[in-house]
Amino acid sequence: MRPVGHKTAVTEMSAAADKEKGPASVGALPDHGSTQPLKGMDMNMNTNNTAAADGAIASAMRDLEDDICSLLNMARILAELLDETLVEFGPGGTRIGMPKKGEALKVMIGHDEMEMLSFAWNDVINRTVRLKENYYQAWNAKVLA
Repeated sequence: MRPVGHKTAVTEMSAAADKEKGPASVGALPDHGSTQPLKGMDMNMNTNNTAAADGAIASAMRDLEDDICSLLNMARILAELLDETLVEFGPGGTRIGMPKKGEALKVMIGHDEMEMLSFAWNDVINRTVRLKENYYQAWNAKVLA
């Protein structure tokens, strides 16, 4: 049989030990650091890394302006070349215009016109590919080449 005051004595000893050692801790739990900030530092300082990343992305997107405007201008040049070249001519060199639905367009393209068209459509494709690459680099906030 235990003495009647045994439970009270054990509880008091446990409370005294807790005051000396602090709360119990399990070694498997991560240490979250001190709850007391260092002198001169705010507790739980808030840094906004998202704003910095957004700023870098916005800056990189602004750098795409030349690529976008150049592509638009080249696409307009190509459209003008196609409008001038893809027109059917009738007897005596008169412009017929677009054929009726279901009819074929008969166009004669000279060597120089074909070279200009080929250059224009290849340039538009190359500019578009470069713009796509630069867009994804900008989205990922990398420096544009």
